[in-house]
Order: sequence, then structure tokens, then C-alpha cells
Amino acid sequence: MERIIECVPNFSEGRNMEVIDAIVASIEKSGGVKVLDVDPGEATNRTVVTFVGSPEAVVEAAFQGVKKAGELIDMRQHHGAHPRSGATDVLPLIPISGITLEECAELARKLAQRIYDELEIPCYCYEAAAQKPERKNLAVCRAGEYEALPEKMGDPDRMPDFGPGCYTERAAQAGATNVGARDFLIAVNYNLNTTSTRRANAIAFDVREKGRPKREGNPITGKIVKDENGKTVMIPGTLKGCKAIGWFIDEYGIAQVSMNITDINTTPLHVAFNEVCRAAKERGLQVTGTEIIGLIPKTSLIEAGCHFLEKSSSDVPEEEIMKAADLLIDIGPKAGVNGGEIVYQGTLDGNQSEEDRSKSLTLQYLCGDRARYVRKKHTGNYSITVEGAMEHNLKDINVKFPLGVLTVVTGVSGSGKSSLVGDILYPAVYRHLNQAGSAPGTFRGLSGSLDRITQIEYVDQNPIGKSSRSNAVTYLKIYDDIRKLFSDQQYAKMNGYTPSHFSFNIDGGRCPECQGEGFVKIGMQFMADVSMVCESCGGKRFKPDILEVKYKGLNIDDILNMSVEEAIAFFAAQEDAVAKKIAERLQPLVDVGLSYIKLGQSSSTLSGGESQRIKLAYFLSMSDQSTKSKPQKILFIFDEPTTGLHFYDVEKLLKSFDALLAKGHTIVVVEHNPDVIRSADWLIDLGPEAGDAGGGLVFAGKPEDISGCKDSHTARYIMNQEDLPL
Repeated sequence: MERIIECVPNFSEGRNMEVIDAIVASIEKSGGVKVLDVDPGEATNRTVVTFVGSPEAVVEAAFQGVKKAGELIDMRQHHGAHPRSGATDVLPLIPISGITLEECAELARKLAQRIYDELEIPCYCYEAAAQKPERKNLAVCRAGEYEALPEKMGDPDRMPDFGPGCYTERAAQAGATNVGARDFLIAVNYNLNTTSTRRANAIAFDVREKGRPKREGNPITGKIVKDENGKTVMIPGTLKGCKAIGWFIDEYGIAQVSMNITDINTTPLHVAFNEVCRAAKERGLQVTGTEIIGLIPKTSLIEAGCHFLEKSSSDVPEEEIMKAADLLIDIGPKAGVNGGEIVYQGTLDGNQSEEDRSKSLTLQYLCGDRARYVRKKHTGNYSITVEGAMEHNLKDINVKFPLGVLTVVTGVSGSGKSSLVGDILYPAVYRHLNQAGSAPGTFRGLSGSLDRITQIEYVDQNPIGKSSRSNAVTYLKIYDDIRKLFSDQQYAKMNGYTPSHFSFNIDGGRCPECQGEGFVKIGMQFMADVSMVCESCGGKRFKPDILEVKYKGLNIDDILNMSVEEAIAFFAAQEDAVAKKIAERLQPLVDVGLSYIKLGQSSSTLSGGESQRIKLAYFLSMSDQSTKSKPQKILFIFDEPTTGLHFYDVEKLLKSFDALLAKGHTIVVVEHNPDVIRSADWLIDLGPEAGDAGGGLVFAGKPEDISGCKDSHTARYIMNQEDLPL
């Protein structure tokens, strides 16, 4: 059996591609190894490189990588959000075939000694290579990170396994490297619809094997329980063989749960994903996406793929689920302040009373009392074509996307929709327009009327702002007008208050204690920070003097606590032009079904779907922009925007799409909702099945023409709903 090991060094540079390329080149130049993956991270300012080969070749390549990193990276200039000890932070050797973990550990120790002997870079040995029991834990070796090295290197108990007994100029420049040996692990990040590190940590503690400290009484503020030896008693998490932590990533403007799955046999990838989703849901959040860092075994990926295909291959429309239910409980009648009541509880046996139907929007749609929205169809005179799409399971297909119309991309889960739209169409057009951006998936080229697109927007479900102070009115730039309205009041003028005094993002009028957050964080030992309502402002976010400024009897906090619907009624009733302008600019939020949210509602409390619709409202609120040569023509891409939406909200969404089309824009939607599919101007159906049995172009044309396509699952669904006109 061929002897193969893997090495996954983490280098403390994720932004300067010249440095990263030079390090990778030195690894490849050593010979005998294959670089499988290079994953730079701008936010963390570190790059994970994965390469494999024979033990001798991998050890030599690892040494050359450490050498080059030590030459090019000055740790005195390093800035990043992830733990790091040196230019090469961690360097694990992993047995793949024909070699034991113990043999890898011995290789790691010899490599660590060589790194110090020849490069003068101090080294700690961790996990299976550890020379001290406590150093099996990487966190012990990396404690205090780079900043703690001067103290650690002079301490006999904490000095490196290979290195001097004092802090040197070489250590100041290159830091220390942690060399180890371990079994294969999967590194995966779970994106959340929140910006709160505290909430992400709470989920991480729920699931990680270590869990969280046990407390007396209150689980947050109670005294930590100790055992007879004085050690903290832990409440284990739900996933064996998993380490996890929550953190905020600036690059994406969201919080993540970052996880290492150290025992993939005990906790497979799909099991970890499902459990994080469950834990997030229990805390009122959702996982909006995942990132796998580096590589994972093929078997793990296939196992996860089979699990999720089996789980969702049918893609049963929500309407069919409702019709099949033994008991239907309808809450409403609408959302937010206009909901919260049980308007119907019973079966769909056709015997519902007129009173029940009058109260329940759901019954009105299901029983045919309320007609579905029928769009006026559009015809596109121009188009663009993705030629030779071959990413993932796509089978070298050419796909035309008409411009100026609503195109819906359908197919069972795993058929290739995301590969076509998200991995090829969006990045390819973005690169064409901007001469920059991520590399698209495998395809041969773009053709058609690309000159008729001036901009492309991917309207996803990520949070609308990087700060918890972000909200709908700041995102839509309406808050500028509200602040001006208050600064124009006589009391404000007398006290010299400008619009900036009514902002909770800058000093001046915001509460100095909570910095305009409305709450303060209290650091808790061994636990995530605890948020409490600010005692100084009572959660109102502003200084008392600022709250004294009134517009029509209301202060700025009163306004921010209005729902969108209430605010429109209030401002529209006023006579001044600024107030009426505010009412008009708020209307798009009603148009996309968000009349119930509060003006000042934090972005961290919004669901992914709500964030997506706020982004849609932003584009609806934009006036027709134009340049000297031609108006802006935007290609919008939406990924399943109807997820979690009621029939009533789907109707509003379609009307919003029509408003964008009326401005000359183009919309491409990946969708399973029958109402949206039937409303399309152009339909692209992929499949016919998932995985290897998918990736083909099953149908492309008008939705009413798909009825004759025998291979299309989509055709059968929309043909069976005769009450919904095409």
C-alpha cells in the first residue's frame, strides 16, 4: 500500500495574494506533493493550504512553506480575527494510507526540531505529537497567541518544545509554529441570520462536545458549579467529536458558528449540519449557508448528499402539504401587529363556514374564494446565453436567459439550479461587467446582448447590515430624512442639534453608555457575553436631551417604534414635504409585505426572508437612474424568495417583480413555488433527476408549453393544479 499523508498548514496571511502565491509556489517547487486546495480568508487574515504526497515529500514541502512564510510575513504587522501564533500558525500531519498516526507524530516532532534548528523559529508540538500531556490541546500551545510569546518563552513551564529560553528577534518577526499530528477533521462554518457573536456562541455551546459550564439557579448569571477537585462542571453539548465557537466575520457582515468535526465516524457532516440548524431554530435563528474549509473525504460528501436528496427530493409544494394535513391551524389574519390570533382551526373538508373563510386568508386561497394573482406576461427581445455549463453535475448545456422578463429556474433539489445560476451566471456576468470578482464555475462562455446589462445584483437572505444598529430605514436611506425632520424642529435649533445628533451610529446624541445599541454587553467568565437593556437610556438609545425634541408630539424613539404601516399613516397625514416624502419612501416596504416591522427594528432580529425583501424594497425605492449614455438595466437574481411566504405575500412579491420589470430590469428566480413558476415569462427546467441523473436542460420556454414535456417533474406539478391559470 502506498504511504500517503496530508498536511494542512495555516499561514497568517489572507489578503496579500502575492505572499500567498509565493508560499504555495515554494510548497509545490519542493516536488513530490499535490496541492489540493488554497483557501485565503480576508476577514481572518489567514490562508489554509491542503497538500498530499509521500511522508518524505510532504515533510519537505511543509518545511519549505514554513521557511517562505517566515521570510515574507512579519507578525509585528499582522492583524486578523482568528487565533494565531506565528507566520505559520498550525501545521498538522494527517495519515491517509499506509501510515499510522503514531508515525505521523514522530515525523511532526522531527519536523518541529528541524524548523527551529535551521530557521530559528520556535515550535510547539500538539495533539498526537505533544511531548507534554497538556499540550495535546492546541489551545494550550497557542494560549495568549503571538502577543504572549515574550512571557511564555522565558517561562520553563511554557517555553516551546524546540526553541530558546528567551524571546528573540527571530521570534518577534516570525512568531512560533505549532506542529502536530491528528486524524482527519472537517472544518465547516455555519452562516447565521444574525450579527451577534453572543447568539452564535450560544448555538456553538449547545452543540459542541465540551458544552458549557453548569451554573446554580440562573443558567446565565448563576454561580459556576465546581466538583470536589475544584474543576468546573460542564453540561455536555449534543455532538460528539465536535469543537465549535461563535464569532462575527466582517467580510460577510454576519455571525458564524465555526466547527471542527474531529470524529467523522461518530458525527457525520450531515448530522452536524442538522443539529446546528435545530439549535439555531430553537434560539429563533436560522442557518443561511455553510462553508467547508479545505477538503473532506469523498465518502462524507456522498453520505451527506444522499441524506439530503432523500430528505427533500420530492420538493412537495407547501400548498399540497396543507391540503394533506389532518389539522390546519391558521394564525393571522396578517403579520406583526395585525396577526397573532388563531383565525381557523380544523380540516379542509369543504365545510368551512363563511365566517371562517372571511377571517382566514389561507382558506380563501385554498378554497378558491380568492383568485391567485395573474401577471401580464412579457416577451424579451434580447437575451444572454450561458454556453457549455459543466459545473458540478451540469452536462455541457447551453441555456438562454431572456432580458427584460421574469425567468424562473426549476427542477428537483440537486438538479443543478444553484450550479447554473449561483456558480456560473452570477459570477460570470459580474466579472464581465466589473472586470473583477470570484471565478465562475466551469463553462465555455457568455454570449448575447451583454451590452444591455449595466449591473447585476444577487438578492440573498444575508443580514442587511454589519451592525446591530442597522435597520430597514437606515438601509433604505430614509432615516436621513427622519433625522433632518427632527433637526429642523425649533427646540433642536435652539440647542444646536444637527441631523447627526439623531443618529445612533455616531457620537453626539446617542447614549454614551450603550453607544446607541439600546443594550449593553456584560462579560461572563467561561461563557458568552450577556446582553441587558441599557440602564442609562432604558433601551431608547439616545440621551435624554435628544428625546426632548418632539415632532408632532413624538420623539425619535417613538418614531422608531412605529410599524411601517403606522409610520406611513402618520407621515402622510402631515403637511410638510419632508414628512410626505418619508411616507412615499416607506411604501415599498408595504409592497413587499413588510408593513408590520418596526422602523428601528434591529437587523439582527430579522429573518433571512425579511432581509431579502428589504433589499428588494431598496431597489423598488430607487428612482430611475440614468447616465449620459443609457439608463441602468439591472439583472436581479433571487434564490427561492418565497421560502416561508404565504399565498398573500407571494402575490405581493410578484407585484414587486412587475414593478422592477416596468423599469426595464431583468429578473432570474430559482424557485419551487407553483404560483411563481406559472407566473414566469420564461421557464428553465433542469434535471430530470438529482445528482448524476440531473444536470440536463429538460425544458426552456413559456410555462404553458411545458405540459408536453414528459421528463419534467415540474410539468406534472403545475398541470395538476388546473385552478391556477397559466
